[in-house]
Amino acid sequence: MNLPSELKSRSIDNAAFLFDVVLGRVMAAEKWSETQVWGQGGGGHVGRNGGYVPPVNIQSSVDTFQNVWIEREDGTPYCLQTRNMNIQALEGHPLTAVLVRHAGGSSDQVGLVGNLATGIRVDDPALCAGLIHAHTSSFSGLAYRLLAFALAGGTMWAGKWLLGLVILFPALAAANWMAKNEKDDAITALRRHLSKVDDWVVGELRDRHAAAHAVIVDAPQNPAPATPDRI
Repeated sequence: MNLPSELKSRSIDNAAFLFDVVLGRVMAAEKWSETQVWGQGGGGHVGRNGGYVPPVNIQSSVDTFQNVWIEREDGTPYCLQTRNMNIQALEGHPLTAVLVRHAGGSSDQVGLVGNLATGIRVDDPALCAGLIHAHTSSFSGLAYRLLAFALAGGTMWAGKWLLGLVILFPALAAANWMAKNEKDDAITALRRHLSKVDDWVVGELRDRHAAAHAVIVDAPQNPAPATPDRI
């Protein structure tokens, strides 16, 4: 299915992203989890007269991976590789998958999957955040930080060092907060565009189904065979 030009690409926060769609029915799926464990702390010193060993802080994270194989409309297989999306689908369920990549990238990634049988749609917020943070530049965030340094530096230049420091740290905190808000807005914009693409696909499929149904309903009925004249 070919997307319209306004959905194929989108510029977000000075970065261009490309989108595509894959449709198909579930053939098979597999799911597994991977756990990462790390720690910090420890060390210290223990001697003849005693010592101290700080406690070790252990942390862990669990990621769930899924491979979902679908059969596309042309009969070819396609594997949807996802992470922490929790796609709930049974064999035969029709799926829509919206793929996304940075314009300078070479491989598509699954940004959103919709199950037409259940009406459930899930996206990947972590993927969207990673794309935004890796490929966008917050010029206004940099400007905010430069402004903070300029205000504090001007005050210090005037001989008011303490006042300059008082100005610097809150100004930097405000600049960082504004830059974070811009990134959050960009992530939200990317997720909304993924949903917009999927909405368009679902609408096209609905129109296709309605058109096919209309053809069947409006098709002329076969006339009854003529009864031969009696002799």
